[in-house]
This record gives sequence, C-alpha cells and structure tokens, in this order.
Amino acid sequence: MNTARMVVGPDEPFGGRSHEQMAADHWDQMTEVLRKQGVVADVLEPKRLAHHVVLSERLLGRVGHAPGRDARA
Repeated sequence: MNTARMVVGPDEPFGGRSHEQMAADHWDQMTEVLRKQGVVADVLEPKRLAHHVVLSERLLGRVGHAPGRDARA
C-alpha cells in the first residue's frame, strides 16, 4: 500500500535537476490541475493538504487483502 503513496509524489530528479526543482514542478502541476477544475489554490495549498490512499474492499479482495483490515496506505 505504501507504493501507492510513492507514485503520486514528486519524481526522482533526472537530467541534472535537484529534488527541490522536481518537488516545485510537481506542486506547480498539481495546482494547475486544480485550476483547470475550477479550484482556486496557490501553489502551497496542495502541498499542505493531507493525502491518504484508501482502497475499497472490492479492490482489496482482488489483491488478496483480508476484508475488514485497515487498508490505508
């Protein structure tokens, strides 16, 4: 489940870019997605929001996770 959280964050640096540059690009992109959906947000707002990945019982059943167990990532 922790993998789901890893794939939604900033990518690892490449092409001489720093972690800070990658994070800034990631949050800029998230802010732009919000704006396209009609949400007014500054670039820092998405970064401050808590985010949790919660899988449905149906999906958990498909991946062999015990029903009723906490599945938060």
